[in-house]
Amino acid sequence: DQPSGKFGNNPQKIAKKTREGEAMVSVASSGRLVRRSSPRAGVETLLRKLGTGAGVDGDGYGASFDLPRVRDEVFQNWLIAEAKSDGGSKIRAQYCCFTHHDAVKAYRDDRASWHWLDKELSSNMAGETGAVQIYRGALAAMSLRPGSFTEDAREFVRTHMQNELGHLRLFGSIVPTGKYTTLLPIWRVAGWTLGFGATFVGGTRGLYVTVEAVETFVEDHYQQQIGPLKEAGSSPELVRLLEHCCEDEVHHKEDAAKRLLGPDDQQFSAWWVSPWTIVVQRGSSIAAEIARRV
Repeated sequence: DQPSGKFGNNPQKIAKKTREGEAMVSVASSGRLVRRSSPRAGVETLLRKLGTGAGVDGDGYGASFDLPRVRDEVFQNWLIAEAKSDGGSKIRAQYCCFTHHDAVKAYRDDRASWHWLDKELSSNMAGETGAVQIYRGALAAMSLRPGSFTEDAREFVRTHMQNELGHLRLFGSIVPTGKYTTLLPIWRVAGWTLGFGATFVGGTRGLYVTVEAVETFVEDHYQQQIGPLKEAGSSPELVRLLEHCCEDEVHHKEDAAKRLLGPDDQQFSAWWVSPWTIVVQRGSSIAAEIARRV
C-alpha cells in the first residue's frame, strides 16, 4: 500500500481506498504475520451459545444483500468520523503517512473509538440477541404449561425467532466483535427472562402484548438510524439492510397486535396492558442506550 497523504484533509479519499472486508493481520513478537479471528467466527460462536448451531449465512438470509459492500460502508463511516474526531487515530492520520494497513488496523483494534454508527450497530446487535432470547424464554414457558398454549402460538414464536436469528446473523456479519457491547451475556439473560415471565404469567396475551411493545420501540429505533444515513447518502446498502430488518419488526408488531383482537376486532385492553407496555418500552430504551456506551 502507498501512503495516502494527509488523511485529515481528505478523509473520503482514504475511505474509498480502504476495504474493510480484508482480514486483519498483526506482527507477533516473532516477526511473523498472524491472522486474527474474523467477525464471522465470533458471530458463529455467539450463535452456538444461543443453541442454533448455524453459520452467519447458514440459511441464506443474507443472500439478498451485498454484505462486503455493507461492511465497507460501515468502515468508511468510521474512518471519516475518526478523521474528524478529537481522539483515536486522528493525530496519526493528519501528521503521518496513514496506509491502508494502518487504517484497517486502527478500525479493528478493540480500543478503537466508537462513533455514532458503531454505537447504533452495537445496540442493534444487543437488541437482536435479546429478541432471540425473548422467544427462547417463551418456548421454555410453553414447555412447562403444554396444555395452555395452542400450536398456532408455538408457531408464532418459532417463526419470529427464526426471523430474529436472521437479523442477528446479518448484524454479526458486518459488526466486528470488538464493537459488540460487553454486556451481551446480560442481554441474553434479560431477554430470556422477559419472554419466559411474560408468557408463563400472562399466557399468549402476555406474550403478544410484550412483543407488540418491544417491536414498537424497535421500529422507532431503526428509523432513528435510517433517517440520518439516508440524508448522508453514503451508505445505500446498509440503509437497505436496516429497512429490511425494520419491515420485519413492523410485521412482528402487527402480527402480535392482530392476535390480541377480540370479537368485532376490539383491541385487548386489560388493566395491566398500558403499564406493562410502558415498562417494556422504557426498559428497551435504557438497554439500547447502555449498549451504545459499554
